[in-house]
Amino acid sequence: MGIPLLNSPAELTAAVLVQLGLATSPPSPPTKPNAWPVYASNEPSEPDNCITCYDSADQEDGRWMQGSLFTHYGIQVRVRAVDHPTDYQKAFAIKQVLATVNQQSIVLGTNSYIVHCFSKIRLAILGKNTPSSKRSISVVNALLTLS
Repeated sequence: MGIPLLNSPAELTAAVLVQLGLATSPPSPPTKPNAWPVYASNEPSEPDNCITCYDSADQEDGRWMQGSLFTHYGIQVRVRAVDHPTDYQKAFAIKQVLATVNQQSIVLGTNSYIVHCFSKIRLAILGKNTPSSKRSISVVNALLTLS
């Protein structure tokens, strides 16, 4: 079970990416250079370069002495870019930065969280969005530890 969440792990991950400067909160002006808007659970058809965070399978690792389960929340960060080099560079940067998160404070609305870390971080290159598209897709999968 873990702690009761009032926001999804996907929303929290999106907020971390914005706070760390890897993404921007949508809507990002299309004229803003290097804008990478980040979405939670719903990827729009535009712009070409964007990040979408999804909730994934959790992992339970025993329980606290008071009886509640200790949960690592599963997340997936999907990177979509205009071409493969841009996609790979952004996904790799996200993987590298998530590995450095340590006790990151996040506030969403009136809810406060501490992101202790992201673990078991994996990068997968998925290829083209559709056979006729030049867009490239990658995902970064990880587990999120919160309090």
